[in-house]
Amino acid sequence: MIELYQFPPNFGILNPSAFCMKVEVYLKLTKTPYQVISVRNPAKGPKGKLPFIKDDNKLIGDSGIILDYLEKKLNDPLDGHLNEEQKMQALFIKRMLEEHYYWIALYSRWVDEPGLSKTLDAFFGEKRGFI
Repeated sequence: MIELYQFPPNFGILNPSAFCMKVEVYLKLTKTPYQVISVRNPAKGPKGKLPFIKDDNKLIGDSGIILDYLEKKLNDPLDGHLNEEQKMQALFIKRMLEEHYYWIALYSRWVDEPGLSKTLDAFFGEKRGFI
């Protein structure tokens, strides 16, 4: 069984990290058996970030590399039916979201109010006064 190492759930969603959520949703959609291991310290991952998986005693880090690995292992069950043009459109959308929209989400979570207050409360709670 695949072990998925990621941040604990927060904000009432699977994961506060879009990259962790991306891997978990892929596992759910492909009905791949997995177990979540909650980790708070990204440095524990093989690339110093979360998520990472353990499969057949191999540690694989970085959500993009994880999905490439899983697609090969599972014979690409989600996108296998797409033609080349559709795959390029999907890649365009993925890159737009991960490399551009991501920064907007990050800003609204960690800089702009009221997102910052909600983020600090969710991640640090009572310890927030020490930050």
